Amino acid sequence: TDAFDFTKENKVTRNAYGDTETGRRMLTARRLVERGVRFVQVWHNGWDHHTALKENLTTRANEANQPIAALLADLKERGMMDNTLVVVTGEFGRTPKVLTQKPPGRQHWPKCFSSILAGCGIGGGRVYGKSDKYGASVTNNPVRPEELAATIYHALDIPLNDLQIDNAGGRPITTGKPVMELFV
Repeated sequence: TDAFDFTKENKVTRNAYGDTETGRRMLTARRLVERGVRFVQVWHNGWDHHTALKENLTTRANEANQPIAALLADLKERGMMDNTLVVVTGEFGRTPKVLTQKPPGRQHWPKCFSSILAGCGIGGGRVYGKSDKYGASVTNNPVRPEELAATIYHALDIPLNDLQIDNAGGRPITTGKPVMELFV
């Protein structure tokens, strides 16, 4: 329970994460990892923007930016980035154009999306892969979900054969090879 007691954090650290639900979740994640918890998943709900794209996307991005930046800076300051992998991702992308319904939004788009990986030897400031100018399809260095999973396992030094099945019904997720170009 000590990991959930934010009064033990100084005010500068609490302010860096922000006084929001997402900020508290990110700070809890850091405190859990600091105490030896090996895997922590932080949810930031509400990204399913089928309508009201401008308002919803702006709200969610503003909720996430400060706490994610604080988490990364905090982990780095504490010397934890060598042994901690932060993955920021979603389940899929969005249509590359705003649809004309009122209010405007976007539908699911599995052909192209982005993920962020930091720590555990992943080289910072790199972009791997490229989409066309509309974000409709990958034009260079595509990464399949199986390859993303293999990259995560490699970063965490988990043998690829240890975990074979996802929780959605039996699809092997480690059939890909790690994207070694991401590592320094």
